Amino acid sequence: MQEQTRRTQLPSRSEPLRPGDPRVIGEYELVGRLGEGGMGAVYLGRDDGGRYAAIKVIREELAADEGFRARFRDEVRNARRVASFCTAKVLDHGEEAGRPYLVTEYVDGTPLDDYIETGGALPDGTLHGVAVGVAAALTAIHAAGLIHRDLKPPNVMLSVSGPRVIDFGIARATDAASGHTQAGFVVGTPGWMAPEQVLLGEVSTAADVFAWGCLVAFAGTGRHPHGTGTVMTMAARAENGEHDLTGLAGPLRALVERALNPDPARRPQAQELLLELVSGAAPAAASPSAAQAAVDAELTRNWQAEALPPPWIPPSPPQGVRAPTRAYEPAPMPPRPAPPRPMPPPHPAPWTPPPPMAQAPPRQRRGRGCMGCLIAAAVVVGLMVVAGIVGYRYFQPTDGQQNQPARDGQFTFVASSVSCGVTVRGIKPYTGNRLCRVRITVTNTGTDTRTLSRDRQKLVDDGDVSYDARAMVKGGAADVRNTSQAKVLTPGDKFTGLLIFEIPATAQPVSVVLHDAALSKGVRIPARAN
Repeated sequence: MQEQTRRTQLPSRSEPLRPGDPRVIGEYELVGRLGEGGMGAVYLGRDDGGRYAAIKVIREELAADEGFRARFRDEVRNARRVASFCTAKVLDHGEEAGRPYLVTEYVDGTPLDDYIETGGALPDGTLHGVAVGVAAALTAIHAAGLIHRDLKPPNVMLSVSGPRVIDFGIARATDAASGHTQAGFVVGTPGWMAPEQVLLGEVSTAADVFAWGCLVAFAGTGRHPHGTGTVMTMAARAENGEHDLTGLAGPLRALVERALNPDPARRPQAQELLLELVSGAAPAAASPSAAQAAVDAELTRNWQAEALPPPWIPPSPPQGVRAPTRAYEPAPMPPRPAPPRPMPPPHPAPWTPPPPMAQAPPRQRRGRGCMGCLIAAAVVVGLMVVAGIVGYRYFQPTDGQQNQPARDGQFTFVASSVSCGVTVRGIKPYTGNRLCRVRITVTNTGTDTRTLSRDRQKLVDDGDVSYDARAMVKGGAADVRNTSQAKVLTPGDKFTGLLIFEIPATAQPVSVVLHDAALSKGVRIPARAN
């Protein structure tokens, strides 16, 4: 993707801070307002290292309940265990002036509802990518013991790297507030809640699956499957199975039909949705690393990034906000297969999303073309099935040994055993967590320049939960001032340093999986000394 020209204003979906808004939350300086909802306001913040994050500050009336704050802390602890499956990673939390706040990764992109309003229903490839990405996000959220409870188009961001689900991790905490601060407080958004959620107050992971069905139907047709009306009217239609899926066809429609079943016990689980979407069938449970590889491969094949807005490059600090200690450096984009069409030139700011596929010839919708289109669709589905199975069977990391060279792609890795309970200057672990460190030496033994990226390196614990590296530190000193998001290595170049991970105190590291590229197999190094 071509480098974008630096912009001088906030991203299009944000606005300047208002009088009375805080200017600092925890370690973050606030530079804009991203939105406001029933739980509180969301701000765009920047830490001392120049990294941007979304910071949700809970409303005062909810924060006044001590039970809410206690459960909020517990739920954030669980949310930090959510694997990076198409979600906005939870980074931190705390309290500011008695009000709890949650810090998550800032995801630049277009909310699904804004895109649909501007350009109509998604093209087929992008639609399938949304179905896969949101199912993957729900799989990760549910595996961590959480329920999103408010999955809706504004909470699905269409980014250049794929769909990302945001605003999760504290949904279960709202139970504590609903019984003590607000009579009749219901978690969720009218039209996107399962019928049992509205009519009986019952919430489970099946409610998220129901919302997935509504969301995919909306993305594929440009309208809500239950039409319009009051909360009770739409809930009654959902309870009676009265939904309009005209425009959806094939396996995706069948999955949406199952997800919208009025009986929550008859809906598929999120993992079942994901496995059927990427492999055409629901095989035995696969490991998180295999599922991640299959999702990455699926999005690489189908995601239409050129139809989406270019990445936002953060502005210079606005007046009254001090500059970060280090200049902002956008994370390098991993190598991707060439798109079928050339990328359009960067749009001048402010940018307005174009109609989907505006630069390409019109594409026929599934179920509306000729016999040749049906045959082509059958071939595509067959290839997806084969590719999905390949993703599960052959994307497993190769095994290496501690302190011995192990190659993945063009990188040769040498990694030590993992040491936990370490101290890193400038990094404070979340309460109940601990920092783990592994020493690495990475050499580019190939013939092309490559980028060593921090967020491709994983630590896997005894529960098969994968954690992204929190920091990559150059040299041997565990000091956050030496951290780097990524390092460009020309042929023959070498990087020596530390990978810093954060895991729950009760988790035990089993292995470290190191990657050359986002879709490489990776090499797995045992965490403990032999």
